[in-house]
Amino acid sequence: MFILSIRPWSMLLNATVVNIANQASLISFTLSKWQVF
Repeated sequence: MFILSIRPWSMLLNATVVNIANQASLISFTLSKWQVF
């Protein structure tokens, strides 16, 4: 029961990490394209 309750949290955490990584790569790509910094 404990494993069943913790598994969706790990999947949600994994999806959140992937989402943040995608946003970070998109932001870095946009900044390098605009050459703001």
